[in-house]
Amino acid sequence: MRLVKTIAWLTLAFWLVQSLAFIALFASSFSDLIVRLFIALGAPVPRTSLEAFLSGAMNVLSWPVRALFSSTWSQANTITAILLLALNSLIWAILIAMIQFFLKRNQPSKMSHS
Repeated sequence: MRLVKTIAWLTLAFWLVQSLAFIALFASSFSDLIVRLFIALGAPVPRTSLEAFLSGAMNVLSWPVRALFSSTWSQANTITAILLLALNSLIWAILIAMIQFFLKRNQPSKMSHS
């Protein structure tokens, strides 16, 4: 039961982190579009370090789902993207929870020496 709770909390945490990164990346690209259209008069502007970081983070965080559902990921609408992020979060949570479970299980027990 404890493993299931850990997976549930990790899934929620990963989903929130991915959602926030996705929103920040979208907002960054939207502001880039505004700058390009109204200030740079349509000329491309260089990527900021924040955009590069967010793009790299999303590539790493979304790797399991992108590898499994590459065609679905590239053509996803909003609902599909949210569901794919949830599935991706579940995959990461299961992986991390299982690693944590086996590491705790294989730790030597603490015995008091008198």
